[in-house]
Amino acid sequence: MAEKNINARENLLGAARQTHNNEIIDVAEVLNETNDVVADAIVQRGNDITSHVVTRRTALPAANWIKVGNGWDATVGLTSQAREEIGMLKARYSCPEDVMNLQPNPAKYRANQERAYIESMGQEIANTLMGNVASGAVNPAVAPPEEFAGFQYRLASLSTDQTKYCLNNGNTTGSDNTSIYFVQWRADGVYLIHPRNMDGGGLKKQDKGLQRVAGDNSSFLYAYETEFSWNTGLCVEDGRCVKRLANIDSVSGSAATLDEDKIIQIRNNFKGNDTVYMYCNETVFTQLQILAKDKTNVHWTEQNPFGKPQMYFLDMPVRRCDAITNAEGIIS
Repeated sequence: MAEKNINARENLLGAARQTHNNEIIDVAEVLNETNDVVADAIVQRGNDITSHVVTRRTALPAANWIKVGNGWDATVGLTSQAREEIGMLKARYSCPEDVMNLQPNPAKYRANQERAYIESMGQEIANTLMGNVASGAVNPAVAPPEEFAGFQYRLASLSTDQTKYCLNNGNTTGSDNTSIYFVQWRADGVYLIHPRNMDGGGLKKQDKGLQRVAGDNSSFLYAYETEFSWNTGLCVEDGRCVKRLANIDSVSGSAATLDEDKIIQIRNNFKGNDTVYMYCNETVFTQLQILAKDKTNVHWTEQNPFGKPQMYFLDMPVRRCDAITNAEGIIS
């Protein structure tokens, strides 16, 4: 006997939970998250159909001091080429015609449901950016082939290499750790990419109207369907634009909770004058706000650009990202 999946499409039970006194009521989106990283990222068109090819400088041409009358040899700079992949994120809303026809306000009912798909896709993109945690494991050994490689994969071990800069906050045990990511979004540094032949940043919503679909009994019915797609990837053209502070103990009051000196070290390792964003989860964000209220604090400040409070460490905006977990293992 085939099992029925009540999550596959809309049904009367779900519809009844959104209806009261013959009206469609608003849905409290209690599963929404704060992932500022999706809003901060810049997006560029890829130069290939399903990927983006970048060329990186690996060596500068040598220059020589010479004496008057002496000749000098020609030199050459070296480059390497890399390909960044683009993933396809898909979702489908399906509501049987009979269920839709029973609604006092079909347009509002449908909008209530479709809004959740945009939130879900945004969370999935943030999860993938911060380490593909939605694939079933916090630290999977291999990036899922359908997804692009996020920051956690690219900074998976401690290093002071300029292009793989990942510092140790100091914790040595447990699986209740978290990280802070530092990103310098810019056109020739770090950015999201979308296919060359797609507009809208790779994000698309398409109302398919009334479609003939298979029912639970293998016969057919008609349903209103909406297709959601987000074709995107992450391009790290300049590896110096992304850094990580790892092995932060998420337990408040522990010795390895947060080392501000390491944050200063990471900030000073960035090149150029472009804005550096700090991304941390709710736990670390709360710890930083507690530090900011200390009267002796000289690093953390609260500013109000455009009337909205924004925390800074030195000149770096501190942004909350719920996709970063408190369940990271120790990296070495």
